[in-house]
Amino acid sequence: MLKQRVLTALILAPLALWVVLFASHEVFAFVMMGVIAVAAHEWGMLCGLSGLRQTAFAITSLLLMLLAYSSGQTLDYQLLLLVVSATWAGLTLWLIVQRSELEPHQGVFYPGLLIGLALLFVAWFSVVQIHAIEAYGSHLVMALLLMIWIADTGAYFAGRQFGKHKLSPKVSPGKSWEGVIGGLIGVAVFGWFLTSHDYFKAVNPFFLSILSMLVAFISVGGDLFESRIKRQRGVKDSGKILPGHGGIYDRIDSVIAAAPVYLLGLTLIDGSAL
Repeated sequence: MLKQRVLTALILAPLALWVVLFASHEVFAFVMMGVIAVAAHEWGMLCGLSGLRQTAFAITSLLLMLLAYSSGQTLDYQLLLLVVSATWAGLTLWLIVQRSELEPHQGVFYPGLLIGLALLFVAWFSVVQIHAIEAYGSHLVMALLLMIWIADTGAYFAGRQFGKHKLSPKVSPGKSWEGVIGGLIGVAVFGWFLTSHDYFKAVNPFFLSILSMLVAFISVGGDLFESRIKRQRGVKDSGKILPGHGGIYDRIDSVIAAAPVYLLGLTLIDGSAL
């Protein structure tokens, strides 16, 4: 298992870095369409779909993204970002405070399908819009990924060293408040140092640290949300497409939640982000 995880990471990491940092914006947008479509296929399984219905759900998500991309994305999406960001914030808090036992759900969870379709689409839209920001888009996407990675890494080590108080024991027993706080501290420091980048030079370091912490905290909600759904379905992973890592959704659950919040923060920094 460890060998598979390492091998998969060694193959995917350079590809992901190339797509984010060096590929054209069009290539990035279409690669992300493929990634989100696969994640939608996995989400369909988590909500009880199989066979043709599961494939149809993934195709629907792909068509929605193609339609949005071909339209030129000229509409004002700030309200949509605000609503989705607020939804993720509320969902994160609910997942933390709820203590009831998780009951298995064996049928098709239709509300979950619609919610997932909307959240996946907005996540795709957000990362594509961020990447499209003139001159700095690829760096800003990389900063988002680094925020999530630093938060995860900080949470892991802080949790191992100090973790005593469970964050959401019914959903994700391995997560602790101490771990989350450690991750938030790490990402706050990263946000402060981001002001050395040309795009953020005029931004108050305190604001950027707060934004980074908010992005990291909401990314925890994305992870908890998928964990809850997987526990209810009685599965360990969303898929098997990545040997040793599970499914695509398993790898991007945090990004799905954090990307809209990050883009909303960028619009406060620079209204031309949209």
